[in-house]
Amino acid sequence: MSKTPWLCGFLALAALMPAHAAELGVLAPVLAHGQPQVQADPAGKPVPVVTRVTSGELYEQVQREARDGFLATVLALDGSAQRIAGARTLVPTWLYLSAEDGGFARRGFWLEVNGRRRFVDELFVDLVVDADIIADGGFEEIFSHEMGHVFLPRLMPGLSYGWSRTPHTSAP
Repeated sequence: MSKTPWLCGFLALAALMPAHAAELGVLAPVLAHGQPQVQADPAGKPVPVVTRVTSGELYEQVQREARDGFLATVLALDGSAQRIAGARTLVPTWLYLSAEDGGFARRGFWLEVNGRRRFVDELFVDLVVDADIIADGGFEEIFSHEMGHVFLPRLMPGLSYGWSRTPHTSAP
């Protein structure tokens, strides 16, 4: 398959980039006995229980990538995708700092704030992130790829479940 249609679509979307990009919201698992908690969503599917991260060394490294790296472009593209999809207010582009190998786009999480949980029915990227993957460029590459899987349901919510939504990995 030629990459030309994807490139043309990407460039067309980039041309629509807003002055303000979506915010990179960072999430971490809520742990119980050292294990990430899960809770059933309204449809009964287990989803993670998370807290919002707003400080710390890893948070600062991720935000630096979002501000100064290619992720700034990805966040601007997500802002455009949200607006094209009809959003009047942008939601954060969510990054879940997974404790387990993830590396894929997902939907829905329980956000815990001050001991209270609320279900957030939004798309997010599930990814193991540490200083090494940021330093070697892997974070930027994998996160950007996974955002493609976020853009599809944002822009085409009726898209049937297919190969692009199947969790996958790459190996050297």
